[in-house]
Amino acid sequence: MVDSLLKSRHPSEGLAYFYFDRNEGSRRSCEVVLKTLVKQLALSPTNPDLLKPLVEIYEKRNVSGRLSDPLSSTESRNLIVEFSQLYKQTILIVDALDECDTNARRELLEALKYIITSSKNLVKIFVSSRSNDDTTRQLENFPNYHLEAKDNEGDIKKFVREKINRSVEERELLQGDVSPELKELIYTRLVGGANGMYSTRSSAVARITVC
Repeated sequence: MVDSLLKSRHPSEGLAYFYFDRNEGSRRSCEVVLKTLVKQLALSPTNPDLLKPLVEIYEKRNVSGRLSDPLSSTESRNLIVEFSQLYKQTILIVDALDECDTNARRELLEALKYIITSSKNLVKIFVSSRSNDDTTRQLENFPNYHLEAKDNEGDIKKFVREKINRSVEERELLQGDVSPELKELIYTRLVGGANGMYSTRSSAVARITVC
């Protein structure tokens, strides 16, 4: 999905994303997430104005002797708001939010809400997470779309069926020596495993235009 957005986005649109991984503890803090989003939003060869907020922070830090200090969560949050003013619309994607530490997740959601409400331009936020009441509560006051795994159950089944058929035809699966009964068994097991994995995964999209 992210690759598709990257290819189709217009230069006047900002796009940044972050994927959580529970096996990478150093990447599970709110500070790291926001710094990553800042870095991606700042990279636009067609919009030199994006450098101005960064230059201002550099100059302030140079005066106070804090050039080597990493950006704080608050600084990154405010930079994202400034960047969003320079884009026609901004899309932020946070994938697998449930992999984030509880306290960091709460801090990140607060930061995302601040970005939404503080930006004068359109900001869209896509968050994917296993069912989590905390995430739902944080976003419920914003216009949003809530998607459950069952909403794309048909797509999952279609994908699995087509992938199995192609693997058999191209002799990638058991050198193509697969009976109809075995194909059906493989399909059933894969779909069942997908349901087990995705049935607890849901997505929430918070979208709001601040005038």
